[in-house]
Amino acid sequence: MTLFRPCLALLAAIAISTVALADKRDDETKKQKTAAEANLKAAKLTAASVETDDLLVYATLPEDKAKPLAAAMQKSYVVAVKTLKIESSDKLWPGKLTVYVITDSRQYKGFVLQALKRSPAKGESYSMDLKADPVVLDGIVLGEKPTDVQVLSDAAALVAAAVLVKHTGTGGDKLPEWMQLGFGHASYLRSEGNAAKLMAHKNKVKALYSKTQGQAFKISVVTGGQANADSELLSTSLVEYIAFGPGSAKFLTVLNGLRPSDEQPNPTIDTALAAAEWKWEALEPAWQKWVNTGK
Repeated sequence: MTLFRPCLALLAAIAISTVALADKRDDETKKQKTAAEANLKAAKLTAASVETDDLLVYATLPEDKAKPLAAAMQKSYVVAVKTLKIESSDKLWPGKLTVYVITDSRQYKGFVLQALKRSPAKGESYSMDLKADPVVLDGIVLGEKPTDVQVLSDAAALVAAAVLVKHTGTGGDKLPEWMQLGFGHASYLRSEGNAAKLMAHKNKVKALYSKTQGQAFKISVVTGGQANADSELLSTSLVEYIAFGPGSAKFLTVLNGLRPSDEQPNPTIDTALAAAEWKWEALEPAWQKWVNTGK
């Protein structure tokens, strides 16, 4: 029996450690809830609150809409974690990710001013602060009246984007917005387990390809920063190819290349692609072929 004592001791130590980590996460989550309530009070906002395994969601929506919203965001989070091969033991932050979903542009501005103590940028509709107290703030552009479907997809996409930004350790400044949001929307599409919806998206992409004879599917169009009606569709399609399609084997290499190192203290998306032995001029036709043929 003495042979089993070291194993039992090790198991006991692991169990104690696991409980300690869980208790620490609970403590951090309680602090986050207190901070969120204070922020909402400062902005004079009432929001439905929903807690999931990894998220604290506060939405200016009725509770019957906030619950499915939070569930969709959690599913998107899980897909992002799985795609990036993040181990379950590697917690991205001490507590959970706090997400505010504010569907009125004036309330969004008020929250930024009163709770976050800063002025929103011109045209700002979302923001991320993923440091000690990780927060994603999701709103809408002034004048828009988003549908429930759009609110859900945008919020779920931002959650996946936050996982990507945090995992790369770039703070978002070296990770292009088209990659962040493209990854977010591509993750959300796969999080629902709805094959028909994913196929409808692919058909929409292919229809745009046919309509523009492939001219819209230019890397320069996606990375140029000039938003248009097709920007979301194009960036999602490009990141789909890189992260979920034939290029997926190199995706993590690209992300690793975005982390500063002694050899490359100031990495860019160009140097990261080079590290994965990818070139824009080769990536573009490969992406176009995939969109047009599925191969």
